[in-house]
Amino acid sequence: MKGMEKKRRERKRKERTFFPQLSVQMWEENDDPQLIQHKIKCAFQNLQLDDFYRSIVQFWAPVTSVCGRQLLTTSNQPFALPRWQLYRDIEEHRIRCLNYQYNINVNKVDVVEDEPTIITNGAPASAFLNRIPELLLINGTIHLMKKKNKDPLLFSALECRLGFSVMVPVFYPSQSDCVGVVECSTYSSTDLFPVFVKLNVALEEQGLKTFHAQHHLPYKTIPSLQNVKDEIHEALEIILPSHRLPLCQVSIPYEVENQVAFSSSLQDTPTKQMVLLKLTSYNCEDFACEEDLEHLEEYSTAHDRLPMKLDIRYAGKTLENYERLFIHNTLDLDDDNLKQLASCSEYGCSCFVICLRSTKTGDLDYVFEFFWNPCKPRNNVIVLEQLLLTLKRCLPSFKFASSTDFGDEIDILDVNNSEGSENKYIKLFQRNNASPKRGTQTEVEESSTNLKAKRSTKEKILSREQIESQFGQTLEEAAPKLNVSVSTLKRKCNRLGIQWHGKDLSKRNVKHSYKNQSNTNEEEDQGGAIQDPSSAIIRETPLDENILTINAEYEDDRIKFTLPISSATYEAIHKGIFKKFKLDCGAHYKLKYLDDKDNKWFLFNDDEDVTLCTKNKRTVYLTVMKM
Repeated sequence: MKGMEKKRRERKRKERTFFPQLSVQMWEENDDPQLIQHKIKCAFQNLQLDDFYRSIVQFWAPVTSVCGRQLLTTSNQPFALPRWQLYRDIEEHRIRCLNYQYNINVNKVDVVEDEPTIITNGAPASAFLNRIPELLLINGTIHLMKKKNKDPLLFSALECRLGFSVMVPVFYPSQSDCVGVVECSTYSSTDLFPVFVKLNVALEEQGLKTFHAQHHLPYKTIPSLQNVKDEIHEALEIILPSHRLPLCQVSIPYEVENQVAFSSSLQDTPTKQMVLLKLTSYNCEDFACEEDLEHLEEYSTAHDRLPMKLDIRYAGKTLENYERLFIHNTLDLDDDNLKQLASCSEYGCSCFVICLRSTKTGDLDYVFEFFWNPCKPRNNVIVLEQLLLTLKRCLPSFKFASSTDFGDEIDILDVNNSEGSENKYIKLFQRNNASPKRGTQTEVEESSTNLKAKRSTKEKILSREQIESQFGQTLEEAAPKLNVSVSTLKRKCNRLGIQWHGKDLSKRNVKHSYKNQSNTNEEEDQGGAIQDPSSAIIRETPLDENILTINAEYEDDRIKFTLPISSATYEAIHKGIFKKFKLDCGAHYKLKYLDDKDNKWFLFNDDEDVTLCTKNKRTVYLTVMKM
């Protein structure tokens, strides 16, 4: 029995790599059916589906029936399954597909045929006739097809837990000659996008062509679009590393004039439909690996080849009403299909979606989607505010598609916490508003309020004698006794050149230090006289709130420079340090900042750290270490 089972499995594996020749085909006169089938077969053999759970790829070829009907069939056509995962239900689904054909007669596409095995309005047929790929969320598509003849193969796919499918029209020898459709179906979207990317590569390696968004972007009708695209890409190269974000994707609306309605559309007649085409993206691979978003690159690359209907992604919702959206975690979405479709890893992802316009391209909308790991500890209010401010600096020609300006108080729809018609919003940039009514301040508002806390400019006076009287204690112990903060005490010591001596030093060392530091006393402005060390007074003068001073040290060298607070991003500080120290940009360095409150050094990695270490002060102390 074991020997027979082994032979049966071996026979099935061979069947997956051997296919009989085509029957009567509806190819163009100059096409070679056997050549095309051979190319498809070779592409499928190079797919390597073994790593993907529950997946099937099959080719639908155009044929002419005995009655002269133009159909798509997968009978006697190449298909591929994972070799080491034999699922009986998926094999049975493949057998059922052999018994059906899709009607592709353009003039009679909506006419119900008298044969029950001929399907109208199917996804392979609409992809073939419209010449663009079509993505199916199988469960959602079935619910949408209330007014149409339901596709029995969709129900079959659902029964064997194939939740996502994409139909890929294949062209040969030119982009206008469609020779068939490849159906790629998987259990989850995290598998669909990698398989879809591999499929396109495998087909192109055989000289076959597929859809590419860049070939359909309206560069000719909008001459400045290419320049704006380059401007966006250059900005993302700065923005994403600065905020340690792994991916941003930018799409624009594109009107498709269909031969037939999409199979998942409620419309029954050919119509112009709006889709999203990817314009550009920027992927920080280091941050993607760091944030465990393992499928992020495939997710982004897939959208180069896959136009998206507006009802499939939240980006489409933003385009329709210009509402800014924030998704804490895509895995917490109510819609199971969108939940998986938007996820770049098994942990889900956070997503921020906004719609902008450029003064260079008029009313053309640009949908920006930013992704990051929801499991990483972040203050999302700070992230969103800093991200919008950086966008404003790096893309000065852009503004919100709505009437709101950057920096104004804005509402972000909190998708995860909104139910039905009851929407909840995150409020940003509330610094200039009056305080809310008592008892109504939210956690988000409190966070924004904390950000606007400014340093007091009231003059404080301490003598050297008062400071040195606290020697032998830690800074944390001495500061409260002097009625100042630890950071203020440190600044006063620095201005008089006093080196703090804690508990571990003897009185002899304290006295020696006092003697050595006596020549560093500050000269007061009052008449230019040098004050006696014992009566020297430290006066804290008001700070320029618009200037940030950066003090940095690397090995034995020290530098000091200033930046306007509005331009003090992580990228700007990092660039200034590397320039002044003349560090090798190809080497790896680690930055740390001194936290005055804890008197400890913390990693300095992004704009969020800039916000933390500049809170209530305008001087930052950094150290640089080579890794």
